[in-house]
Amino acid sequence: MNCLVLFLREVVFICSFIIIFYVLFILSFVLFASILYCLILRVFPDTWKEAVIIPIPKNNHPVELNHLRPISILPFLSKIAEKAVYMQLMEYLNQNNILPLKQSGFRAGLSTVTALLSVVDDILTAQDKGEATILTLLDFSRAFDTIDTTLLLSKLMYYGFDCNALKWFESYLNGRTQRVRLRNETGTNIFSVASPVTRGVPQGSILGPLLFILYSADITGCFKYCQYHLYADDLQVYISFRPDDTNEAVNKLNLDLSMIAEWANNNELILNSNKTKFMILGSKKLIERTNAHKPKIVVGGNHIEQVSEVRNLGIIMDNRLRFENHVTHTVKNCFYRLKILYNIREYLSEELRIQLCESLILSKLNYADIVMGECLLARTKLVIQRVQNACARFCFRIPRRGHVTPFLNQSKLINMKSRRSVHYSCLLYKILQNQQPKYLYEKLSFSQRFSRETVRLLYPRHRTAAFRGSFRYAATKCWNNIPPPIKGSRTVRTFKVKLKEYLLNLQS
Repeated sequence: MNCLVLFLREVVFICSFIIIFYVLFILSFVLFASILYCLILRVFPDTWKEAVIIPIPKNNHPVELNHLRPISILPFLSKIAEKAVYMQLMEYLNQNNILPLKQSGFRAGLSTVTALLSVVDDILTAQDKGEATILTLLDFSRAFDTIDTTLLLSKLMYYGFDCNALKWFESYLNGRTQRVRLRNETGTNIFSVASPVTRGVPQGSILGPLLFILYSADITGCFKYCQYHLYADDLQVYISFRPDDTNEAVNKLNLDLSMIAEWANNNELILNSNKTKFMILGSKKLIERTNAHKPKIVVGGNHIEQVSEVRNLGIIMDNRLRFENHVTHTVKNCFYRLKILYNIREYLSEELRIQLCESLILSKLNYADIVMGECLLARTKLVIQRVQNACARFCFRIPRRGHVTPFLNQSKLINMKSRRSVHYSCLLYKILQNQQPKYLYEKLSFSQRFSRETVRLLYPRHRTAAFRGSFRYAATKCWNNIPPPIKGSRTVRTFKVKLKEYLLNLQS
């Protein structure tokens, strides 16, 4: 009897598996056929163009429309079709080198961190030469929503898209609608009347950011005198100069900014001069000598505000590149989160406490740590380490004056300095393997390069201690200190594991 029951269970299980597999196969075939139909006929179905807008408050008491952030929800099937097109489009753009070299937004191997590394390196290199730098952060108002789709299609034609591709993108961009969804007091949803969308790329889409990058790719023609870096619609424009040449440098910067303003007007984008800021970076003496000339930066006919620090791609950047205020704000937030966790410590296992500290607290210190790491003062690095020490006391119930390192070693956790080294080393491994991003790879100098395990970087000549925070110096120091057997790892995952083991042994 038991054998019969077991046999029937096996039969039911196998039949269920076959049915599920068959249903999934049918659904996959239907989905594949729909996407193929979409591409062959060069149309994007109207049902995939309907967006639902959910307004999310930016603050606790919104009273105006600009206090709300509209979140667009698109049909998930449309994103699958977009992904298929995105992969082909990105391959075409990379093969033909169409995207700007210093555009780091939404591209594999490039990020806000690589963009910041490049800009900070340029500023510190100029400072080492006795030059100050004026950095201007330009702000475009609702850039993704104001794109002229007709002009976008014209630019796609200029970049070599054939008629069939243009027809598909025309269908994809035009005929879109959106409606707002609100939830009333009873918990039911209320929808507004659907309204047509005549401008911009679809928010929340896969292709939207890439299309914006293509739309703005020709802005690079505006830079005659200045350096620049783009991350999607965030534009950094900067020029380095000796303090005695401040007036000439300001004139050159203003000429490039006027070209950008003209480009924005021709492309129907809006430059927000109220949110555009500039600051002078360098040593204390260089900043004072430059400020003596009272530089005036003009964007769109308006004088823009000079600041001593500004939020740039997620970090608070000050004019001395010490990042002290950024670390202070982050550390305060970390201790606040840790205080909340103390309220529930008795209900958490040690393993779960470690996971919560890693994901909720120490992760806050991971972002852009390789940008700031070598620029930080010793006291600032100590403050960062105190956060990890406090987390260790929380996780392992260490007394107030007890040593933390033995517990970190026992749990195979590296300290914050070693964490920054791992993050820097993994980035370098990818840069040397893929030679991307090119704007960072070209900053490195090689003494020999027969294989990755034997490669050794040349230290750049420098005069100031501040230069040691630059990418080209910090990267060279970091890579040359890694043992050759670790450098020869075949995958970045293996490289990371071996490096952490090596640093953990040094920590002991």
